[in-house]
Amino acid sequence: PLELHELVNNLVLRSPEALVLHAGDTLEELRAKIDVFDNELMEILTGRMQVVEKIGMWKKQNNVTIYQASRFEQILRSVAAKAQKFGLKPEFVENIFKAIHEESISRQTAILNDELAKNVNE
Repeated sequence: PLELHELVNNLVLRSPEALVLHAGDTLEELRAKIDVFDNELMEILTGRMQVVEKIGMWKKQNNVTIYQASRFEQILRSVAAKAQKFGLKPEFVENIFKAIHEESISRQTAILNDELAKNVNE
């Protein structure tokens, strides 16, 4: 009973409705800001993948292997160091870049197999 009483007293009930926060932003305004960042991320990722596809074409034309281990390790070291400077967990940022790298490899493999070659040249 004593533990239950302590547990109940420490419960924090939260409202599901948007409330005014410290800086005058409502929950909806903050979510709208996140939506803007999400759209910017999508645009950046799209641009990055377009460059990845051009690199894939170059690698195909020059008979270079798609996976470049030393380059990928260099990227991971760089983003881990930058993550700390920006107050982000290195593991979080590394996981994002591993996913980006996986998609990059997939796109370059498709180019090597002539699946995307037409689209990149257009």
